[in-house]
Amino acid sequence: MLKDDASLLSGREIGHFHPDASVHILLPEDVAQEAIVKGWAEVHPAAERLGRPGLVLLYTSTSDSELKVILDLIRHAIRAVMQEEN
Repeated sequence: MLKDDASLLSGREIGHFHPDASVHILLPEDVAQEAIVKGWAEVHPAAERLGRPGLVLLYTSTSDSELKVILDLIRHAIRAVMQEEN
């Protein structure tokens, strides 16, 4: 995790990849909850403290079909940032 959580996901940043290809990412809250329920993600340890309920860790994909799901979730995060700017 970053030294300063306040700098986590600032501005247009939607998330970041880890060396194992897992992703800390800010999803719309409903999408994040669905990803957690379906086993694609877990709540980021700082999500509650930062007031970002959609902040999650997306697990590393292990197949092409899993990668498609992860990429779709990343698209949700990008669309959310684009809507906030308009």
